[in-house]
Amino acid sequence: MNLKMKLVLVLIIVLTSCCFFACSSSNEDDPTIDGDTEQNEVDAEQIIDGDSEQTIDGDIDESVDGDEAEEEKDIDIEEEIELEEELEIEEEIEVEQEVDEEITALPLWENEDFEDANIDDWEKRSEAHTCTVDQTTAAEGTAYSLLMEKVDSDSHYQGLRRIFRPMKPCYVGFWVYADTCPTTGRQNNFRLESTVNTTENFLLDVYFGDGELKLNLGSSEKRYKLADCVEKTWISVGVDINWDDRKMSVYVDSSSVLDDVELDFPYDQVVNVDSLQLWHYSNSSIGRFDQLYITEDCGSQTK
Repeated sequence: MNLKMKLVLVLIIVLTSCCFFACSSSNEDDPTIDGDTEQNEVDAEQIIDGDSEQTIDGDIDESVDGDEAEEEKDIDIEEEIELEEELEIEEEIEVEQEVDEEITALPLWENEDFEDANIDDWEKRSEAHTCTVDQTTAAEGTAYSLLMEKVDSDSHYQGLRRIFRPMKPCYVGFWVYADTCPTTGRQNNFRLESTVNTTENFLLDVYFGDGELKLNLGSSEKRYKLADCVEKTWISVGVDINWDDRKMSVYVDSSSVLDDVELDFPYDQVVNVDSLQLWHYSNSSIGRFDQLYITEDCGSQTK
């Protein structure tokens, strides 16, 4: 083999060796690149999937938990409101029951003719009056009557009072007697009222004043003359009451003196009555009462 061919052959071998080493070097780098790429892709997928799952799941969980908590809160509030309403109703029922028990405990009104010769069923509201039952004089058909004498200064509501179970009387009757007819002031007040407010809530107030027997329905414009006062003389008064129409008719000694008077006094709040008061306003007044009759049985009324 000549020299030229030997040189060519050597060159080919050298080039082949270089190519081999170059390829080997390239292949040694590829695993690192491929590994890094694959690892990066895995990491990226994990990051993306993790973030997505964490974000979506977290948002969903938090949203669901928040809604459930809000619903539970609303339910708790509704339950509290229902409980408060139930307690209020129970308290109202208890109050009503207590009031009913108090009312039921009150005695029924019993007509008073003083024939038992005492006033044990009456409350004496002060020492402004002397109150006794005697046989000196009495209304027609009875032997005893109540004598009241005012021994203190002029004042209202200091005589006798009887409280009874609330009622709506359709008829009221009584007898009054003035030892001396007053020309000023008042005496022999017969006042049928409600104890809700005894100053304002009264149904009727009959009394002697200015030499007359008068009916007071709450204001100066609603005061009516029923009869002239006659000293040491018994006068009977009868009153028919219509609660539906809120009217009354009045009789004196069985004769009609007022017919269908409107109960439109300023304090028109009376829905029933539960108290009767008897007193003299003016000091030194002397007068009597007898046969106090209050009933819800209109079929038994007498004028």
